[in-house]
Amino acid sequence: MLNYQLQQQSLVKLLVSLLLCALPLLLLFPAWLALLFIVVSTWRIFVFKRNLSLPSTTIKASLLVLGLVAIALSFSRLLSVEVFVCFFLVALFLKLLELQWRKDALLVVHLIFVVLACNFLFYQSFLLSLYAFVCVFVVLWFWMGLFQTRKTNIKRQLTNLAFVFAVVLPLLLLLFVSIPRLGPLWKMPGQGQTASTGFSDSMAPGDFSKLIRSNETAFRVNFEGELPRPEQRYWRAMVLDKFDGRRWTQALKWQAWSYKEDTGLGPKQSWQLRYDSNSLLSYKVLVEAHQQPWLFSLMAPVSARASSLSLSFTDNATIKNRYKLGTRSEYQVSSAMRYTYSAQSLSPEFKRRNLLLPSNNSRALAYAKELRKGVGLGSEADERLIEKVLAQYHASFFYTLEPPILGSNTVDEFLFDSKQGFCEHFSSSFVFLLRAAGIPARVVVGYQGGQWNQAASYLLVKQSDAHAWAEAWIEGKGWLRFDPTAAVAPSRIERSLSEALSPEEAQALLGLRASVPMLQWLSLRLDEINYRWQSLVVNFDGASQHALLSRLLGHVTSWRMLLLFLGGFACILLLYFSLLWLSRPTKTLTARDRAFYQLLMRLNKAGYHREKHETAMHFVKRVANLEPAWRLSLFSIARQYETLLYNKKGQADGQAEKAFVLACKHWRAIKS
Repeated sequence: MLNYQLQQQSLVKLLVSLLLCALPLLLLFPAWLALLFIVVSTWRIFVFKRNLSLPSTTIKASLLVLGLVAIALSFSRLLSVEVFVCFFLVALFLKLLELQWRKDALLVVHLIFVVLACNFLFYQSFLLSLYAFVCVFVVLWFWMGLFQTRKTNIKRQLTNLAFVFAVVLPLLLLLFVSIPRLGPLWKMPGQGQTASTGFSDSMAPGDFSKLIRSNETAFRVNFEGELPRPEQRYWRAMVLDKFDGRRWTQALKWQAWSYKEDTGLGPKQSWQLRYDSNSLLSYKVLVEAHQQPWLFSLMAPVSARASSLSLSFTDNATIKNRYKLGTRSEYQVSSAMRYTYSAQSLSPEFKRRNLLLPSNNSRALAYAKELRKGVGLGSEADERLIEKVLAQYHASFFYTLEPPILGSNTVDEFLFDSKQGFCEHFSSSFVFLLRAAGIPARVVVGYQGGQWNQAASYLLVKQSDAHAWAEAWIEGKGWLRFDPTAAVAPSRIERSLSEALSPEEAQALLGLRASVPMLQWLSLRLDEINYRWQSLVVNFDGASQHALLSRLLGHVTSWRMLLLFLGGFACILLLYFSLLWLSRPTKTLTARDRAFYQLLMRLNKAGYHREKHETAMHFVKRVANLEPAWRLSLFSIARQYETLLYNKKGQADGQAEKAFVLACKHWRAIKS
C-alpha cells in the first residue's frame, strides 16, 4: 500500500470530518474539550503551512497529563461512560499532532467511526441518527479519497459512494434483524447529569407554574384498548405526605420502599386493592430520561414489566425503577380503572403520617375546625366537608400562572388573601384543610391529560401537563382522588391548560405555537417520527426480534435462522456483483475504431482472427503472407490506423480519419 505524505487539502477534510462526528459530544462535554480540538487543529495546520517539525514527545505527554487533570476536575465520578469517552476524545485530538502520513490518516478515519458510535451512548433520537448518516457519508467520501491514485470527477466519486451504501445498507438490515440482541450500551452507568427534566422530589408554591412553561416531552403512551377519558388521565408519579408549612416532601425515602425484582410483579398486600377485572387497561409507556427513579401510571396499577428496567411497586401504589432513569426507557403497565384502595382500614402509622401539620398557618387551622364543627363527625360528614371546601374553591378562587408571591404562612395567605394560584397552591391548601379537619390526606404529583396523536395512535404527555392533586382517605371507601384545580378551572382537566388560562397568559405560554398552527403541526409530526424510531429501532429488543422473526419464518428455529442469514447474505452478494457489472467501465468507439473493428470482423469471417497480443501491423503482415492480393491495401490501412492512433494534430487528424474510414469501406467493397 502506498504511504505518501498527507496533503493540506486532505488534512483539512480530515479535521472537518472529525469535527462533524464529534460535534454532538463537544456540545455535551466541558467546553475545554472543544477548545483543545480548536488549538490542536490550528497547531497542526500551522505546522503544515510553515513546514515546521511536529511537536516533541515531551510536549505531547505534557498535553496528555493536562487532559487527564482536566477530566479529573470536570467529572464527579471517574468510573463512568462519560469519562471514558472524554479520555478517548482527548487522546484522538492529540493524535492529530502526529498526523503526517496516509497511514496515520487511515487510523484516524477508523477512530472517527468510533467517535460517531459514541454519540449513540448519549443520544438515540431520530435526528441524531439522520445526522450520523450524513457524517458516515462525509467520512466515507474522505476515506475513499485516500485510496485514489488519480483525480476523478465528483460524479464518479458520488457514484462510488452510492455503490458502497447500496451494498452496506441491506447487510446492516440483515444483521440488525438476525443477530441476537444484547443489552443497549447506553444503559451503562453515567454521570447522571444529562437530560434532567421534570419535577423534583418536593413541591412548593411556584414549582409547577414554572415547569409547565416547558414544551419538552415527558412521556408517550400507547394504549392497547380504549383511550381513557381526559378526566381519567391522572398519571401518578409520587406521593408527598410531609409538610413543613411551605414545602411538601416524602415522609419516607425511596430507599425505604420495598424492592421486588421480577418481570411479573403485582400490587402489595398492604394496598388492600380490590378492582373490577373488566376495567383493566393495558398501556405501554415510553418515558424520557428525567434522572429520577419514579415512573408514571394510572391508578390503580396491578402489573408492570420492562425488559431494561428493574421495576417495583411502592407503599403508595406508584411504580419506581431501581435506579435513576438516565435514558429513554419503555415499560408496560396494566391499571384498574374501577377499584378501591385501602378501603378496609388505614394503619395507625399511615393515619398519623397523613394527619401531621406544622404549627403555623393558624387561620387555616381555625377555619378547618369551624368546618368540622359545622358538618359533624363520621365518614359521611367527611365527604360533606370535602364538598364544601371544593365548592368554596369553585366560587372564590382563580386559576393563574402568575400568582402573588407568598410568605412564610403560604396556606393562610393563599386561602384568605390572594386566592389566586396554580395546581400546587390548590392541592397544598386543600390537603392542609382536610388534615386540620381530621381527614387523612396527601398530595400526589405527576401529569394530567396529554395530547392524542391520531395518526400514530399514542398519547403525548409534555412537561406542560405537570400537575398536583390530592388524595383523601374516607373510612369505608379508602383513598379517593380529589382535584381542587378541577373545581376552580374544569377546562384544565377536560380540555387543556391553555383553555383554563386568560387569553394573555395562554398567548405567553404557547408563544408562536398559538399564532402559527403550522409550528404545532410540525412539532407533532417530528414527535411522531421520533416515537416510531424509538419504538421500532431503538427499543428493538429480544422480544421484538423474536416476534418479527416469528412473523417472517413462522417458527424461530436454528435451521430457519441459518436459512434466513445465508439467503439474505446470498442476495446481498448477488446485488453486489450486479452493481459491479452495471458499473463496469464502457468504452465508446470512435469512427476510426468502429471502421477498423468492422474490417477485423470481415477478416474474421474470412478465417483470419487477430490475436490479443498482435498490433495492427503485425496482424496485417500475417494475413498478407497468406493472401498476397490484399497486401497493398491492408498495409495502407494499417499504416493509416497507427498514424491516427499515435499522432495528435487536431484538425488534420479529422481529415485523415475520414480518409481512413473510406479506405476501410473501400477495402470491404473489393472483398465483397
